[in-house]
Amino acid sequence: MCRDYASVGEFAGEVLKKHYLTGNTHLDFEDYDRFIANKATWHPELETISEGTARKLRSNLFKAMAEAHLFDKNSDTVVSFLPSPSLADILMKRPDSFGFFLCVNHPCEHEWGIA
Repeated sequence: MCRDYASVGEFAGEVLKKHYLTGNTHLDFEDYDRFIANKATWHPELETISEGTARKLRSNLFKAMAEAHLFDKNSDTVVSFLPSPSLADILMKRPDSFGFFLCVNHPCEHEWGIA
């Protein structure tokens, strides 16, 4: 999803990952709204989408993060992610993909310089 939708990848890299790495594990709709408002400076087309579409996009993103076990919707908390060895092998074939994940104490941290 992060590779297919640039805005999702940017949110993961700029907001989700930053929250986790800085110890601010609380994440809510306001964080997403600020992210979109900042992006609208460079992408004025974001200002033309309807309020309903904006809510649906935000809802789908948070749902996807919860389904991927990157976000606990009950506590609005960012969750660390430890990929299985098979997933890590897949991601190693496209190292740019690993930048979207919140790896803690995993060899990927050192291999890709994200420790």
